[in-house]
Amino acid sequence: MENNQYLYNNPLSRMPTERQKFFIAIDHGLSFPEMLGLERPFDILKLVADNKDVDGVIASLGAYRQAEKLDINLEDKTKLLLVDYATVQEQSNRAVLTQRKMIVKPEETQIVNPQGFKMFLNIYEDSKDLYQNCRDLERFAVYGAQHGIATLAEIMFYGNRAFENPETQASELIRGCRIAMELGADALKIPYISDLSVVNQIADTLKLPIYLLGGNKQTDYNKFLTQLKAICECKADGFMFGRNIWQSDDIQHTVNDIVRILHNGSV
Repeated sequence: MENNQYLYNNPLSRMPTERQKFFIAIDHGLSFPEMLGLERPFDILKLVADNKDVDGVIASLGAYRQAEKLDINLEDKTKLLLVDYATVQEQSNRAVLTQRKMIVKPEETQIVNPQGFKMFLNIYEDSKDLYQNCRDLERFAVYGAQHGIATLAEIMFYGNRAFENPETQASELIRGCRIAMELGADALKIPYISDLSVVNQIADTLKLPIYLLGGNKQTDYNKFLTQLKAICECKADGFMFGRNIWQSDDIQHTVNDIVRILHNGSV
């Protein structure tokens, strides 16, 4: 990463000598309140608070408020605040995002003092839906720039046939990341694709911190760890895992394995 003071002031960036960062996401509880593994979310927040190798967490406004009441100290963690709500449904055997709504206004987030906003940017096929999504992201990015809060755009492709097509998947991912940069996002959270050279291309051209999301729970644990090791060799600033951690048989063991790979690349 270049010697750029703007990047280093961004809580989602890392210095060239630092290991890649490790975030745990528990923001699924709002859209999917009955999701397996999230029955006791504050146990996971306590694990985050107590583990020096976990750099940050993604959670809802209510989860952060409740954690404070329970004396779960997250002050040394980068706190990303979920600010929008999404509902995924099946239509014609395809997963589509049928609803994406803001749940807070930018100024309402001050009560939990987040370091970042975490927002969905679904690259809709319908231009009107995409435009509304863009306007929301831009509004938070502007507010964040004025108040020292970074904005993380999670690039999603529910219902996007160009991303589903292997021949156009990479170009569609690049397009989505470019849109997020143009709207003022400070960092990107992107899905895993098999061609990891695309991650390097995005990092080199857009000059934004990039985080890889964990996606659905993988049934083959060793494959999950091997894939993580491969990702560590690309220009990602870090990783944000949810279900692959709190749906695992042993959460602490999984966290330890991830940390070991981040530190020395061993599986």
